[in-house]
Amino acid sequence: MSVKEEEDDHEHSRCSESPRSLSSLSDEKGALSDDVEEDEKTKRILAACETRNIGELQELAMSKGGFLSDANRALAWPILLGAIDSWGSTDLDGKAAADPVPGAEGEAEEEDWRNLPPHRDEAQVKLDVDRSFVYYPNDNSPTELDAKKAELSDLITEVLRRQPHLCYFQGYHDICQVFLLVLPADDGGNGPSAATSASTSSERRRQRQRQRALAVARLSALRIRDFMLPSLGPAVAQLRLIPEVLGSADPALAARLRHTATEPYFALADTLTMFAHNVRRLAAIARLFDALLAREPAFALYVFARLALDRSPDLVGDARYRADPDMLHFALSKLPQSPALDLDRAVAGAARLLADHPPHALPAWRWRPWWLGGAAGGVLGGAGISRNSVLRTARDVERCAREQSLADGRRFFDAQLRELRRAERCDVLRRRYDTWPNRIAAVTVLVGVAAALYAQRTGPSGLGWGWVSG
Repeated sequence: MSVKEEEDDHEHSRCSESPRSLSSLSDEKGALSDDVEEDEKTKRILAACETRNIGELQELAMSKGGFLSDANRALAWPILLGAIDSWGSTDLDGKAAADPVPGAEGEAEEEDWRNLPPHRDEAQVKLDVDRSFVYYPNDNSPTELDAKKAELSDLITEVLRRQPHLCYFQGYHDICQVFLLVLPADDGGNGPSAATSASTSSERRRQRQRQRALAVARLSALRIRDFMLPSLGPAVAQLRLIPEVLGSADPALAARLRHTATEPYFALADTLTMFAHNVRRLAAIARLFDALLAREPAFALYVFARLALDRSPDLVGDARYRADPDMLHFALSKLPQSPALDLDRAVAGAARLLADHPPHALPAWRWRPWWLGGAAGGVLGGAGISRNSVLRTARDVERCAREQSLADGRRFFDAQLRELRRAERCDVLRRRYDTWPNRIAAVTVLVGVAAALYAQRTGPSGLGWGWVSG
């Protein structure tokens, strides 16, 4: 072969390989760029945690990937919830509550929760814990899973015993399960060295357990309190915002839902459990928790609305859903299980939806107390969102974290409970006396009173009696 032929073959070989090489190089550069971006974002997250900059953490939580890793979340979540110092503080600034709730007196006087009276719902807690950890983690042995279940039971029981007024609900264990895995008590192999004493290691574990319990306690008392009342009414009042959001953004979908359901119960499981019941991958639900903890409590409603809007063409156009309302209800209740679910897209879309249709602009937001007919529709306590609801009291995430204590959560709880009790009494009276004979009698009396008042005001001539005087 001549030199010329060898050069041509070499050139041909180089040219034929160049597309693959360029593509590979492009992929490597893209991966490197992503790594650099994640490294920079991690530095921002750690810096914001160091300075307890809640505003910065809120921004980072809403960006792509949220807090990126569970190690970052273990630092960021307690800050967003104000769970940094001891029980009963407010808690980022270490200010003790002026009137702490039982079991929340502060680190020095804190009683072991095991010595506190049992909570009335502990039997149900045991049943739910026994069927936890179904989808994740999936690399643990039966012995390891049993240990996690015991730890989960302790976490839930501690929170409930320290705040015995709270009512456990089925699905609460799904939320606590996420906190247990993302905020582990153990170091995971990155903790103290062999030279570190066993007592120091044990103390670190105890401190992490206490911080995790405080984070869940503050979440329960200040962020999801409406779901831990003895009535479903406040939860249903929240759900009623969803059809109104959909009505503003997609009237066709809202109309379809109005014809198939009296109440939006299809969203109950997801809103109650912060989507932990239906999202079956730990990485996915942890990323969603980043956004839910960084935004006001109503944000979960907008995430659900966004997921429904993304499926709107199918939900509105599919003849099967028109023919079978139960099938539509089922499809809506399983929206987060879609294999095509893009959580970053859902979070960004929900944020835009909330900005375009804020909760306070929706008719279902406006509060009407029970004595003005606010218990209509079967929701006791009032129609609309109570002034003591978490949707109102925790709208400002930073203020909630820095200024509100567990004692504040107890006061809000008691105020909501009084509203519910008054509404229950009113509802009993209404059902007892609101009958057709009583309605007719009431109308007759009102007509008679109105006629008498009119006659008194106008005199005899006003009733057509003028001919008598003539």
